[in-house]
Amino acid sequence: MAENSGLAQRGLLLLGFMVVIVAAFSFVLLRGPQQQVPTESHGPEPLIALVCVPTAGLPGAVCWAALGELGEMLPSARGWEVRYNAVVALARRGSAHLPFAVLAEMLDEQRQMRNFRARLQDGRNVPDEAAARRTVLNALKAVVEWHKHSSAVQAVGGDNAGLRKVYAAVDRLTRSPNLVVRTEAENVRLSLRKS
Repeated sequence: MAENSGLAQRGLLLLGFMVVIVAAFSFVLLRGPQQQVPTESHGPEPLIALVCVPTAGLPGAVCWAALGELGEMLPSARGWEVRYNAVVALARRGSAHLPFAVLAEMLDEQRQMRNFRARLQDGRNVPDEAAARRTVLNALKAVVEWHKHSSAVQAVGGDNAGLRKVYAAVDRLTRSPNLVVRTEAENVRLSLRKS
């Protein structure tokens, strides 16, 4: 009789364990995927209304100052992927003809958030943070690689305006909200001071 009660207890324990597993599995399936949506600080929509003044003729209908600001809030011009790959290749080779404007654009974290977009299941278009930050990190590595070629650095000169913009972009990244980007930017800044 003691044997039967032990067998019954084990059976009830096993049944209880199976009920817990089925309940947990059902909860996960019915809950659905939970996506954390990245938030944007602002979009270009507020400035679009400032660009065109419908009461004036064509030259006066455009608010040229707002048009410049709108350009800063939009994604990069078409073909940016190709330009970015070319800049990384030129930096690794130590080219003295490195387009610093494109390199500085690559180091602009907010611009990369506008370039790299992802569409969620509910149809919203949000920044693809991983891809954007991967581009910024590649650009930081390219800066270090380019500085290893002292002949290119000397040919360009330390007082080059484009190079100064790159250094300013690296300095801004040391205040990035992302720990990985911030740490890499600090390492790049220390590396540049040594060279």
